[in-house]
Amino acid sequence: MLLNPEDLARRRSDLETAPELRALAKRLRRFVSRLLEDPLYFPEHKALLSRDGGICADDGSRLTFNPWEPVTHRCPACARMYEGERHHRAWIWRYHIWLSERAIHLALLGCLLGERKLVERAQEIVRGYSDRYRAYPNSDNVLGPTRLFFSTYLESIWLIQLVVAASFTRLAEEDGLTEATNWVGFDRVVEESAGLIESFDEGGSNRQVWNNAAMVAAGIWLGGGLGDPLFHRGLQGQHGILAQLTNCVTDGGLWFEGENYHFFALRGFLLAAELLRGVGVDLYGSDAPAGRLADMYRAPLLTALPDLTLPARGDSPFGVSLLQPRFAELWEVGWVRTRDRQVESILTHLYSADAPDGADPGEAELAEQEQNRLPQRLGRRLLGWKALWCMETGLPEAPAEIWQSGSRLLSDAGVAVMRPTAGRYVSVECGGTPGGHGHPDLLHLTLFWERPYLLDFGTGSYVSPSLHWYRSTLAHNAPGVSGIGQSGRSAWCAAFDRDEQWQWCRVAAADLLGEGSRAYRTLVVGPAYVLDRVEIDVSPERVVDLPLHCIPSGEISLADLPDRDDAEPQLDAVLGKVLVLNGDTDVQAVSAAAGVRLEPRPREQLLVIEAPGPPTVWMADGSPLPFLVRRASGSGVWTQCWSFESDSRMVPTT
Repeated sequence: MLLNPEDLARRRSDLETAPELRALAKRLRRFVSRLLEDPLYFPEHKALLSRDGGICADDGSRLTFNPWEPVTHRCPACARMYEGERHHRAWIWRYHIWLSERAIHLALLGCLLGERKLVERAQEIVRGYSDRYRAYPNSDNVLGPTRLFFSTYLESIWLIQLVVAASFTRLAEEDGLTEATNWVGFDRVVEESAGLIESFDEGGSNRQVWNNAAMVAAGIWLGGGLGDPLFHRGLQGQHGILAQLTNCVTDGGLWFEGENYHFFALRGFLLAAELLRGVGVDLYGSDAPAGRLADMYRAPLLTALPDLTLPARGDSPFGVSLLQPRFAELWEVGWVRTRDRQVESILTHLYSADAPDGADPGEAELAEQEQNRLPQRLGRRLLGWKALWCMETGLPEAPAEIWQSGSRLLSDAGVAVMRPTAGRYVSVECGGTPGGHGHPDLLHLTLFWERPYLLDFGTGSYVSPSLHWYRSTLAHNAPGVSGIGQSGRSAWCAAFDRDEQWQWCRVAAADLLGEGSRAYRTLVVGPAYVLDRVEIDVSPERVVDLPLHCIPSGEISLADLPDRDDAEPQLDAVLGKVLVLNGDTDVQAVSAAAGVRLEPRPREQLLVIEAPGPPTVWMADGSPLPFLVRRASGSGVWTQCWSFESDSRMVPTT
């Protein structure tokens, strides 16, 4: 599948000549040593998704996954320890994924290093699941049928990893490293699991990418190959891999559900592409939509923030740094397959970036399940099994700055990005079809000027009540009807232009604030300021809010603001105190505190609202932070000028 005898011989030769590849193999070999010493553990129960399982009751953080500790679980934020069935069954979710991935590590290392005991341990894992699979109940599910998990796509990841591990062990058998295995029991598991996966079609969802890859893997393993119905559906079905590459990837190469799901979908496509290579199907070439898969490796670079974090658009975690091994490993494979200079360049940048040393997560790392980590200094020896299997032996040499794309209008993805110079970034949401993971955030403004000023907070935990807050218009820097938010998705970029010093765009939206309404946002980006003009055309009685979530929000002090009145929160389950300020004097006071000049609008109210800030790296709600809301009835214009040099205060705003 992923290796044939000739590939195996070449990779063994690479290990002898490439020091970093040897270091990576040595590190991964060290991590699997405990699996050789301790008895294999297979959970008796299936995984369970619940609001309190695997979550700290004090701060909402996702508990740390330790594959060697099924009973006691630690909060990474406060260090509190937890036990109990719900925490254990939340742990099981990651453990099944982890153990099936470790079967890959064992089998691949065994093949490359010629260690029989590693391959035999991988065979034990495959046999262990073969013996137990039917004992797990297909019940208590959330998204589709599954025996081990609560959602079908997780079973797809697990099945793919077991098939890959089994294929490596079979290669070891052919190489004479171990005795031949009776695969009949595993064949039955593959057939039954793939049947469950096939029964739950998720259309264009990112999860369906994994379902498709699992059907392809099952069809190849069971020997049907190109003629197998499972294989055909996974590749060429109505929502198969080819259809998703055609319909779910924009012309610029972005996955339609946003950057976070882009990477999850891309990893599924990557594995599907490698499985298909073994049967003569090339997803990077003429057997797939021209260039789409190659484009997906470059596309996130179009919207990445200057500090190497991803914008938290839609249901994305906040502050995801690209300085994590999982991103470097993905681009290592992408570089091998595409030979793209931008992909090579981002690798150069990641490996040379000035970042703090971090703990090696390798023993507990999950290659296919996002575990957001703090940025850290990267090196190739920190990567995983995919890098060991196929990364280039030579180091990337493309200049680090090549990856940084200039200003781009990505109309299909619904975002206009302006990059006047390095370290400066302005974007506005202008349409697109984000699917179920999109937010009511049209005309949302992101502003980064050497540091963040206005950002999208994304989404925290899917099982926390705060999900409703993070998915609201009020949680974005975007206009919405007071207490309601936005009511449409019709928007477009009406103008976009740039030269060496100046850039500007104008975004329009129809029926965004009710039937017949119009809204516009015009941005002018100069060498020292950003002028932001929001025009609202609505009925006189309609009350519209324009939130401004200033980062760091600590620049706005609730205690130091002038006279104020208390008002009822609009979302009292989530929001804290709401302070209403009236009059031009108050506008000027808050404007100075926030570092932005606000042009007063007649009859507007200025509110300061306290609500959860950006979610933490562990998916917990952010600490309460104040933000500004400009509120007014009827049609009118709001103007903000973000000044970055002392003389730019003279810029006219009317």
